[in-house]
Amino acid sequence: MLSLLLAIVSSTVVALILRLAPSKRRFTLFCLNYLAGATAGVVVHLIHGDTIELSVAELAMSVGLGGTYVLGLLSFSRAIKMLGTGIASSVARLSVAIPILVSVFVFGEAGSWLQTAAIAMAITILPLASRDWPPFHRRRDHASGGALPIAAAVFLVIGVADTMLKVREEVFGGSGPLGFVTVVFASAAVASGAIALARGELRSDRGTPRSQMLIGLPLGVANFGSAFFMASAVRSMDGPFAYAVNAVGVIVLTSLLGVILFGERLRSHNYAFLALSITTVVILQL
Repeated sequence: MLSLLLAIVSSTVVALILRLAPSKRRFTLFCLNYLAGATAGVVVHLIHGDTIELSVAELAMSVGLGGTYVLGLLSFSRAIKMLGTGIASSVARLSVAIPILVSVFVFGEAGSWLQTAAIAMAITILPLASRDWPPFHRRRDHASGGALPIAAAVFLVIGVADTMLKVREEVFGGSGPLGFVTVVFASAAVASGAIALARGELRSDRGTPRSQMLIGLPLGVANFGSAFFMASAVRSMDGPFAYAVNAVGVIVLTSLLGVILFGERLRSHNYAFLALSITTVVILQL
C-alpha cells in the first residue's frame, strides 16, 4: 500500500511542478526532466544489481517511444496551463481506454460490455473538460481557446504511449518494464535536447537555464518515481485494483490541490467531468 501511495504522490507532484514550470525554454526543461529520470532509473538498477537487456528491435522502439513521450509531456503541460491540474490529470488517466481497446481487439484479451461502454464514455465526456460550455464557444482566449483539441491531444498521445508499452510487453517480454522505461527516458532526453538545440534554447547568450534546472531535475525524479512505485505496487497487490486506486487518487488529489494552491475554478460541467472520469477509470480496470 505504501508503494501505491507514493505512486499517487509522485504523479501529483509531476502535475504540480508542470503547473509551476515556466513556458520559456520548454524543451530544455523536458530534456533535464528525462535526463534526471533516466539517471534515477540507472541508479535503481545499480542498487538492485539488475541489468537492462534489450534487443535491437526494442532499442529502435524506445527511440520512437521517446519522441512520443516528449510530445505527450508537451501536450500535458499545455493542458495543465489551459485546463487546470485536475482536469488535465483526469484526461491523462482516461487515456488508459486506448491500450485496453488494443488489448481486447488486437491481443484477444477478455473484455466486458461494461468496459466497452466505459471506453465510449471516455471519448464522449472529453468536451466536458473545456472551461466553456458548449466547448465550441466563440470566445477563444487563454482559458477556453483550443481546450477541446488539447484535451484530445493528451488523450491520444498518452494513450498511444501506453499502448506501445503494452505492445512491447506482448511482443518482446524480456527485461522488466522499468528497464525499458529507463532507456525510453534516455531517448526522450536526446530528442528534447535536440529540439532545444534547434530552437536556440541552449545558446550561450541566453545564459544558464537555472530555473529549468531547478524544476526539471525534481520533475524527472518524480516522473520516474511514479513508474517505479506503480510497478512495485502492482507486484504486491491486484493489478486492476492498484491502477484504479492510483487513477482515482491522482484525479482527486490534483483537483483539490489545484483549487487550494492555484485558485483554479471549476464549473458545473467540469465537476461532472471529474465524477464521470473517476467512474470511467474504475470500470475500465474491472
